[in-house]
Amino acid sequence: MKKMVILAGLLSCIGITAQAQDTKTEEPKGKAIVQVFGNFHTGFGAQNDDRGFELERSYFGYEYNFGKGLSAKAVMDIGKSSNVDDYQRIAYIKNAMVAWKRGNLTLNGGLISTTQFNFQEKFWGYRYIMKSFQDAGLLSCIGITAQAQDTKTEEPKGKAIVQVFGNFHTGFGAQNDDRGFELERSYFGYEYNFGKGLSAKAVMDIGKSSNVDDYQRIAYIKNAMVAWKRGNLTLNGGLISTTQFNFQEKFWGYRYIMKSFQDEYKFGNSADLGISVAYKFADWISADAIIVNGEGYKKIQKIDGLNYGLGLTLTPVKGFQIRVYGGLNESGDESKKSIVNLAAFAGYKHDKFTIGAEYNQMWNAGYADNANQYGYSVFASAKVAKFAEIYARFDDLYSNDDWNIAKDERAAILGAQFKLGKYVKIAPNFRVSTPKVDGAKSAYSAYINCYFGF
Repeated sequence: MKKMVILAGLLSCIGITAQAQDTKTEEPKGKAIVQVFGNFHTGFGAQNDDRGFELERSYFGYEYNFGKGLSAKAVMDIGKSSNVDDYQRIAYIKNAMVAWKRGNLTLNGGLISTTQFNFQEKFWGYRYIMKSFQDAGLLSCIGITAQAQDTKTEEPKGKAIVQVFGNFHTGFGAQNDDRGFELERSYFGYEYNFGKGLSAKAVMDIGKSSNVDDYQRIAYIKNAMVAWKRGNLTLNGGLISTTQFNFQEKFWGYRYIMKSFQDEYKFGNSADLGISVAYKFADWISADAIIVNGEGYKKIQKIDGLNYGLGLTLTPVKGFQIRVYGGLNESGDESKKSIVNLAAFAGYKHDKFTIGAEYNQMWNAGYADNANQYGYSVFASAKVAKFAEIYARFDDLYSNDDWNIAKDERAAILGAQFKLGKYVKIAPNFRVSTPKVDGAKSAYSAYINCYFGF
């Protein structure tokens, strides 16, 4: 229904309205458009420092056939800016068009594909590797396009991804003027299972800029990835979720209320461009490895170093899990130090309650020598009714020689969560943050966090 509304709006803008068709002769139908071009490259000789993973292009869209030769297509193109000083990914609308075919005649209108080199590009057939001569430029080695599968063994299927995080908050005391409604995060995407263990996922993240002077909402591509599972082996490639704190975030279980410790205090990125592999050796032990660019999902590669990570997860008894992780993020510059991460987590999850604790250490934060940060987080939650839970958490962040004293703090949160049906959660909570810098006062605030998703 939502797709029909969007397409109807598109058609009305250029003066064409779809009418009811004779469904006996042609059934209206639509299909998703997903294409991702990526590569890993390395230079030789003078270009030896030019290496890394690159998500060169991503196309996401939808095409709908109304019948009687009339169709509409909308495609978003996500790539990098032509400005060499701009390392942000940028989203463009590549197609927003209507096509009509009758016999040997084809008419196209709107934001259409041009005919200057479209024929040559199709004849060349390797657009994801390199553009045709007139289009010019280097592309990639990962291309994903939906193809027909053997439906006898497994029926391909897809699902939409929608998650919205919002809140109303107000401060007390020194923070009393900090209040208002906030749309903190929105995730919109689509996941498709092609069958035989192969799937693809694309997710757009809409949030605020990290630049305090920029009050615009910004859309990023958080995931544009392919996953393949066979038995106990899982492979992921593209713009993937990282493994540094993904496990802790899921165990904490209240991401829409507060990020997990490493995400909250910028010990790493939640998604990045690269590859990961995980293998479950037995019910009680699994391991994973990851290689990514290191810049995160919001920027293209600027530093030539790569980020490597190894993780080990243990389940000695049912419900009790232990995880350790180590990572090295290369600086790519002899004048800077590589970042080293170490994380340890232990938690127990029961049907009625959850408890967890983690310790994290980061050496050379921001690629600066001896800029080390440490911290731990403990949390617990309990189910008090079928639709209600209570939770509490305490964080402690500190740095060596107090180099980061302005941001070092102790923070605590206490609250409840209520589920309103299948898709909505509301979580009132009270928070306190105590800065470690001399003379700073504790900040008190109350939040009502809201979640909508499916």
